[in-house]
Amino acid sequence: KAKRDKEHYMTKRDEYKEKIKKLEKEVEEKEEGLGELVDKAKRWSEEKIQSRKKVNSLTREVAKMEESLKQQEETQESRELVTQKFESLSRTFARAEAQVKYMDEAVTF
Repeated sequence: KAKRDKEHYMTKRDEYKEKIKKLEKEVEEKEEGLGELVDKAKRWSEEKIQSRKKVNSLTREVAKMEESLKQQEETQESRELVTQKFESLSRTFARAEAQVKYMDEAVTF
């Protein structure tokens, strides 16, 4: 019985060694991929930011920000157009104010 137990544990040990080798190989592959991702991130931004948030949470947050930015771009007008409208409305207001002043003077006369 001891011989059978010894063989059993020897085969288990060998299986675990094989599993360890496979996992070590997988870890090496992931580390290589991580190096590429780190290089890519450094190209985008040199500053490393630590966050306690999970990746899924950050991904959702970025998606919401992109959607918000897209909506703002659709609804907001360009600076030049806003400036033109302001100047036009300012002139209209000035004319209306002058007319009101003229009417006020006419009424008091």
